[in-house]
Amino acid sequence: MSNKIHVLVPAAGSGLRFGAGKPKQYLRFQGGLLIDHTISQLLNLISPQNLVVGLALEDNFWSETLSSKLGPVTTAVGGDTRAQTVSHLLAALGEVDGQDWVLIHDVVRPCIDQASFASLFNAMTTTQASGLSLGRPVHEAVKRVSEDGRVLKSEVRGGLWATQTPQVFRYTALLESMQKCMQQELHFDDEMMALHHYGFGTEMVEGSPLNIKITTSDELELAESYWKIMNTNEIGAQE
Repeated sequence: MSNKIHVLVPAAGSGLRFGAGKPKQYLRFQGGLLIDHTISQLLNLISPQNLVVGLALEDNFWSETLSSKLGPVTTAVGGDTRAQTVSHLLAALGEVDGQDWVLIHDVVRPCIDQASFASLFNAMTTTQASGLSLGRPVHEAVKRVSEDGRVLKSEVRGGLWATQTPQVFRYTALLESMQKCMQQELHFDDEMMALHHYGFGTEMVEGSPLNIKITTSDELELAESYWKIMNTNEIGAQE
């Protein structure tokens, strides 16, 4: 693959839902900090052209991380929304070829694995789409509910996928989509949704069921268990 890969890691969230008194990316994970673990995985698995982390304006924790002392890692001030943060990170990249790939990964998804990256990179070499996302087909029954828990509608699960990150995009398509988001003050759940909304071709690539996003303390414990499973499987495969 001749085009360069630039990595963006939005990490400007406050983590209020977690209730830990600090952003959840700065909690302990596998003997270190969650954010350091995730960034280390990205650097080891991708060897990107650059990696830019989006931080909150008054982030008082970043300087305590190992990642802050790594040469390939730079930072930019994020925004109040994910779209604002990603826009700021794109601006921090400077001059980029329009056909380069920009990979975006949630800082609170620590259980990323080599096999998933291989599937994503293989798809990047052949796709005509402007965006690709790891994800998983939905196997459970799906209900749309009201805020008070009433079932409004049963959704047909056939063809439904739950998206994960990493997601990768052609730079020009991502930049145009983010600029339109800002101009129109629209908010999307992820960048893939934004590209699709503005008419760019997007595709899904099946990822690992262990690629969990941490939003609660229970999920942090689950991710710890998943990481141990991943490493056990890797050791077993080598023997």
